[in-house]
Amino acid sequence: MKSLFYALYCYMPTQERFLKDLGFRVRSRRAQLNWSVARLSEISGVSQRYLAQLESGKGNISVGRLWGLARALQTPLADLLCETQRIKPLGVALLGLRGAGKTTIGNLISGPMNSPFVELDEHIQQCAGLDLADIFALHSESYYRNLSTEALLQLADRGQASVLALPGGIVQQDDTFDYVRRMFTTIWLHTTPEEHMRRVRQQGDDRPMQGLGAPMDAMKALLYEREPKYKLADFTIDTTSDAPEETAACILKLLQD
Repeated sequence: MKSLFYALYCYMPTQERFLKDLGFRVRSRRAQLNWSVARLSEISGVSQRYLAQLESGKGNISVGRLWGLARALQTPLADLLCETQRIKPLGVALLGLRGAGKTTIGNLISGPMNSPFVELDEHIQQCAGLDLADIFALHSESYYRNLSTEALLQLADRGQASVLALPGGIVQQDDTFDYVRRMFTTIWLHTTPEEHMRRVRQQGDDRPMQGLGAPMDAMKALLYEREPKYKLADFTIDTTSDAPEETAACILKLLQD
């Protein structure tokens, strides 16, 4: 199926993303050993200052130093250079604009993965005791963003991996999205603005069009604005042509390979 090849082709991490992921893996391995930065510095010969830069994703380390660091951490060099597990601790998070297919696909893959499917917006409403319309009517957008972070932390506290459908705009919350990318395997469900609009209209969902004189232009502008963040996902799947069942099968295979 073409979606699988599209996903493999599109996953090309930037240098910034690579360095952040490398720093995360070094920090995680150090935490597993219950070592301080000072302890790792002593064993590896890499300065504490440089280790701090590396773990924060800002250190462009040489191959020789990285090899020494891997030996100090008692881990294969390959494990520091690339993610060895497809599915991260908290499961899979689906990204995309409304109409991308997050709910449909999420429900289809959650069963075979033996993980519950969670709509983060529904969990946010449970946290607030209000529906989304009332949250925005009675409170600010920053209040909603704080709730989304709190909802994610509550899911993490459960200690059970899940298949999570994220609100489309969560990628614009830098700290929260960074947490999602560290803890979830992220998949951007991508399609065209026209297909997004067709699907939301078919579902009888007029929220994207409310108060807008040119809804298609607004949809295109929203996708253009968020696309750089969506591209930071671990995988990208084009949902334009394939049936949902085919897309779900593609994702399951991708996560198992």
